[in-house]
Amino acid sequence: MTAITLFGHQIPIYGLCGVIGVILGFIYLAFACKISGMRYDDLVYVYVWALIFCMIGAKILYLLVSIPFLLQYVSAHGLTWPLIIGLIQGGFVFYGGLIGGLIGAWASCRYFHFDLHTTFNVLVPVLPLVHGFGRIGCSLAGCCYGVETDSPFHIIYHNSLYAPLNKPLFPVQPLEAGLLFVLFIGMVLAVFKYKMDKALILYLFSYSLIRFILEFFRGDAARGIWLHLSTSQWISLAILGLTAKSCFDAIDAGHR
Repeated sequence: MTAITLFGHQIPIYGLCGVIGVILGFIYLAFACKISGMRYDDLVYVYVWALIFCMIGAKILYLLVSIPFLLQYVSAHGLTWPLIIGLIQGGFVFYGGLIGGLIGAWASCRYFHFDLHTTFNVLVPVLPLVHGFGRIGCSLAGCCYGVETDSPFHIIYHNSLYAPLNKPLFPVQPLEAGLLFVLFIGMVLAVFKYKMDKALILYLFSYSLIRFILEFFRGDAARGIWLHLSTSQWISLAILGLTAKSCFDAIDAGHR
């Protein structure tokens, strides 16, 4: 399923899931403000700017990862208008969006003179929530599909524009979505119940570990491969190395 028909209009399912995730993000912010005492308007400013920069960053990294394909295509067909439209309309890489979103959140906090540490602590749990719905959209559309599998737990696509058709594929995107929702719940408990003050570090470490493992079960080729690891796996390893000690220190402090 790549789109649904609503009032006679075709709506891309990936975009619809993304919109649902963003709306639920606003609802989470209202909940977070009641507990933390922060002003809702302040968090919304940061959230919106983070979303804008997230889209930009996700697109930039997609283009960088796609350079070999783009060079091959342009060499054979030239710089065609359909290629330009396709690049604008589709293709995003999460880690580029994460980097862009964090830059947008940081810049807006500095511009509006919000406390950076407190704002990030309250805002960070929204990341796996929105991301989880994005992964549901990926799964329904068939992009970012899994490897072929003999497991009874699989997905078979019959009309996807992206995934291999009529083959049992590992349900990598539904699995990631489920893990992201669990991570969201864990982040909310960590921030509001256990009062951990390094939410971003905890999130980065947890998601990077999840992503590194799940990448082995991805079947789509457009991910950038270097020394048998994908672009996302190399980024995950870098983040794990940078955040491991701080993450364990934060968890230990939260248990005292």
